[in-house]
Formats: sequence, structure tokens, C-alpha cells
Amino acid sequence: MSSKLTLPPKTPVLVLGDGAPTPTLARWFDASGCEVTVGTPHEGPALLLRRPARLVTLVEPRHEPLARACHRLRAVDETPLLALSRGSERARLAAFDAGADDVVSPHISEQELLTRAAALLRRAPGTPLCTTTFGPLTLERTRRTARFGGAEVHLTDYEFALLRVLVTHAGQPVRREALLTVARGTLESSFERSIDVHVCRLRRKLGALGPLTLKTVRGVGYVFEGSSAHPGEPREERPQQ
Repeated sequence: MSSKLTLPPKTPVLVLGDGAPTPTLARWFDASGCEVTVGTPHEGPALLLRRPARLVTLVEPRHEPLARACHRLRAVDETPLLALSRGSERARLAAFDAGADDVVSPHISEQELLTRAAALLRRAPGTPLCTTTFGPLTLERTRRTARFGGAEVHLTDYEFALLRVLVTHAGQPVRREALLTVARGTLESSFERSIDVHVCRLRRKLGALGPLTLKTVRGVGYVFEGSSAHPGEPREERPQQ
């Protein structure tokens, strides 16, 4: 009999599910030495933005297709995604098309789950992306701080999450639906449900910085752009080991 597999110590893992076998998966990852965060698929995008992870495990939601949940996660991050599906082959293939890196049965054994997780981790970068830069703008994901030319830009948690998604896709229109997924699971979204209000506030703060613009793309969403003084593409970095 093979010995029990363990993952690299303190690997940050996000386990998402709204029923069985979510608690069991969390217990398995915890026993293997991982740092586990548990949430619902509904909360997934916001949790992923708030807590950098090296692996996301998603149990098929009860009230929406697995592929849709995968797509919402992929709208905000490229962290390796291991999905568990009770559905048909068609549903599993749709999850792959939506961004899942592996799709398995919820009846998977502990040993196979950890083996598949280890395989995904081997193919992925060693540490989660924590810093995003675009010209003079720097977003530090772990501390949730934004700086422009070294000076801190004061943003709410929701504004920070929106800005990170927009900067990551700089120059490309981001659909309102994708931005709305960021609101799910945040405290602020329960008080203010208008994405346009948050974008308006964020636009004012960016406008005060000068060279950064947040434009509306009618019928689509919003696009983040620099200026001729600060062109280029966003760069994401990992913490120094």
C-alpha cells in the first residue's frame, strides 16, 4: 500500500461548495498540511481576489451549471482549478471549456484527489501572483493596497477588486457581468448593488491621478487604459522567496 500523499506545506487552497463533499475535501487538504479557505461557489470570485491561492477546488453548485461557476472564477484569476462534477460527460466537457484544469467525480478518493492536486501544482508557478503593475500603478493583492508613483490610493475592498480585474485586462473591454461576479461575497455588495455607482467612484479616483482612464463601452462594460505617457501592458509578479 502506498503512503499517504501530502502537498507542499502551507499550500493555500480554496475549497468552494454548497454541500457534500465540501467539508470532506477541506478536511483532506487540511490534513495534508495546506492552508484551507472554504466558501460557496457564489463567494468564489471575491474570495479568490481577497486571498491568493495556489489551487481552487470547486464542487458542482446546486443552483447553477458547473461551467458557469468555472467561467466566473476564470473571469478574475488563472489559479489552477480542480472541479468535481456529478453531471454528464457533456457537462464535464463544458467545465473544461469554461476553464477547469481537471474535472473528477465527487466520489473521488482522498489519495486520488491529492495526487491530482499535486499534479496541477507541479504544472503551475510556485507562488500565487500577488502584485500587478501598470506603469506607475501598483496593486498589492495580499495587503489589498494600491499605489500610484509610490503614493497610496485609498480604495474600498470592492473598488480594489474591480480595479484589479480591469487592470489585469487593460486595453480589453470587461463585461459588466464579469465585474458583477467580483461583488458576490463582498459585504459592500449587500448595501450597494449598482455596479455603475462603484465604477463611477473608481473613475473619479483614477481621474485624479491623471494618466489613467476608465472608459464605458456601450452595451458591453468597461475598459481600463493608460495614456501615451504610460502605455504598455499589465505585469504580474510573485513575492520573493
